[in-house]
Amino acid sequence: MVVAHNFAPGNAGIIFWTDLLLPVFGFVLLALQWRYERRRVN
Repeated sequence: MVVAHNFAPGNAGIIFWTDLLLPVFGFVLLALQWRYERRRVN
């Protein structure tokens, strides 16, 4: 969007935000799982 200067309505909607937030959410879940497994072993 920024590189092509394409700021048409709808280009920065829900798909844009899911592209940014979904990986962050995945890493949070991964970190929580890692902490859970580490606590369970000790």
